[in-house]
Amino acid sequence: MRKGIITAFFLAIASTHGAPACSATAPVTIYGTITAPTCSINKEGPIDINYGTLNMGDIATSKGTKTTRIPFSCAGVMLELTIYGAGAAFNDDYAKTNIDGLAVKFTDEDNNDIPLNTTLNVDTTLSYMDVRTVLMKKAGADLRGGAFNTSVTLLFKYS
Repeated sequence: MRKGIITAFFLAIASTHGAPACSATAPVTIYGTITAPTCSINKEGPIDINYGTLNMGDIATSKGTKTTRIPFSCAGVMLELTIYGAGAAFNDDYAKTNIDGLAVKFTDEDNNDIPLNTTLNVDTTLSYMDVRTVLMKKAGADLRGGAFNTSVTLLFKYS
């Protein structure tokens, strides 16, 4: 009896492995679209900060400070800001101006310094960032009157 069960078992295995199998094929197509995240800063326009006319005594005071709201539209990304520019001779964290002894310091809305050429994370839960510019005078400098200016580049990097 036992010999008949073992023989039947081997015959069953042999018949399933030796017999031609039925098969069918189905093509599979995989496709989609990958888009890169996008960001729009200040509606793609320049950012101008005009101090107008100031007295010498207004430098490094509230009159020598401007807050600029920079709107952005960056959905679902991590956002970093770097302010690139030439540093002042008396403090390379400040942007150099065309007047010796006068520079521009950048801070965030909480008055934390944003040194030039360093990177900070931007809170993207808001749709804007407030950046403050503060006119700074070198200690002991005798500033001359006249128009001043400087240029920096704000690089918003996102991923």
